Amino acid sequence: RRLEIPIFVAKTGMIFATLGGGLGFMVWEAFGRLSTPGNAVGGIIENRLPIDVWQPEAFVFASSLVNGLFMVSLCLIITIFSQIWDAQKGWKPVPLGAFTMLLLMNIHSYDVLIIAFSLFAFGIILVARKEIDWQWAIRAVVIGLGAIPAALWFMNVLKNDPVFQARAATLTYSGTFRQLLFGLLPLFILGVFSFQGEKTDPKRWWAPIGLLVTVLFLFVGGTGYDPDKGYYLTPGLWLVAFAAMVAPLYFGPKSRAWLFIAAWASVGLILPYFPQLYQRKLAMGLVIPWGFLAAYGFEWLCHALKQTQASEEAFRVRRNLVTGVVFLLSCASSLYWFQRELLFIRNNITSTTVQPVFLPSDVPKILEALDQIPGRKVVVARPGIPGRSDENPWGSPYLPDLNPVISGYTESYTYAGHWSETPDFDARRRVAEGIFRPLDPTQIQGFLKESGATHIIQPLPETFPEIPSGDLSPYGKVLFEGRQFRLIEIDPNTLN
Repeated sequence: RRLEIPIFVAKTGMIFATLGGGLGFMVWEAFGRLSTPGNAVGGIIENRLPIDVWQPEAFVFASSLVNGLFMVSLCLIITIFSQIWDAQKGWKPVPLGAFTMLLLMNIHSYDVLIIAFSLFAFGIILVARKEIDWQWAIRAVVIGLGAIPAALWFMNVLKNDPVFQARAATLTYSGTFRQLLFGLLPLFILGVFSFQGEKTDPKRWWAPIGLLVTVLFLFVGGTGYDPDKGYYLTPGLWLVAFAAMVAPLYFGPKSRAWLFIAAWASVGLILPYFPQLYQRKLAMGLVIPWGFLAAYGFEWLCHALKQTQASEEAFRVRRNLVTGVVFLLSCASSLYWFQRELLFIRNNITSTTVQPVFLPSDVPKILEALDQIPGRKVVVARPGIPGRSDENPWGSPYLPDLNPVISGYTESYTYAGHWSETPDFDARRRVAEGIFRPLDPTQIQGFLKESGATHIIQPLPETFPEIPSGDLSPYGKVLFEGRQFRLIEIDPNTLN
């Protein structure tokens, strides 16, 4: 509505952007990122899964199902873009835009790069076309300055907080470019048609051809590497790819609204390979611009179809049939996401495989007991054990991992909580596991001392007979005894 794009494009674009995806439904897997060997589509992408199977942040519907933070971030991104667009008319939208930029930098800082690079590309094309409004550009920059206070706070926390340092050092590479492209393929194909210039322009097809050539190079080169071990592109190559993605926009439609969307879409294809940490997060909301470009392209195809039909009635019948097929092909992955969530709920398992959907009945009582204990508390629970196997792919966790749960629901510290927010997580996990094994008392005392635990949550051996365990009640006071777990307050005197 802000961009005042054609009504057919707006309506179709809302469907594509909200529910759109790629070809993930053809190689769907409920867990992991690898597809079944021998699958035709999976073979093209080296038996890896397209991003619309496993990367919710790039998609609106998937984000709405699984992650509230992603949805908040998407709303903030859209708000910032809309305020920048409205700033063409004056300074009134600037305060809200700057405040929203402050919030976004504070809670999902990498998304600021999406906005910055997209607007940079948009501005480059306006300058090249000699259409830049410098007053508008100044107001957009002022909106961007709203991120500075949060950025300074970010730097301060990064310097002083070891937990945040561990989080910031987490390697989060994007999948291969082939995984990215196949996760958006129907929308990308339709969107390419929207890049054509004016009908009378002899360079009408330069933009789509330029985009396709760049994508082809990335597609061919986006294989034969392990995204878990290194960056796909070096800084120099990334800059070349960025320029190659932006250049075709110059020859595209003259519509400023289209260019605003296309800049985000084009830059969005290369941003997830920016050679820094947290690459995956730079795909936030990528389906949105490609959804609207797909709507532009679909409108052109419908217009071309109309010219081949003998009557208006024949055109409507064929257009409705084509529309249904296109929507089904583009939105099928969202249906699979919904189905997977239902299966998770039914089988009491989550994508981590060590957390259940429903907490065991003892856990709320343990949480309540911890909340009533004053002072600083450091809690250790035994690391979780999956119940999933090849024979039982939907098996709920044999032993739920309660460590992240304790951190999230009580005012307690956990020694080995979240895998990417705990310094030296692997070493801490080994210590946490050692506390609960039937080891020599001296070893258990050493593990307890190293963890600094004030409380432990012990799985009862009779409830979990398949995991060897000793009796830890002699090391403190039992505060809660349930059917599955007991809560023990450690007595420091027992560790001497």
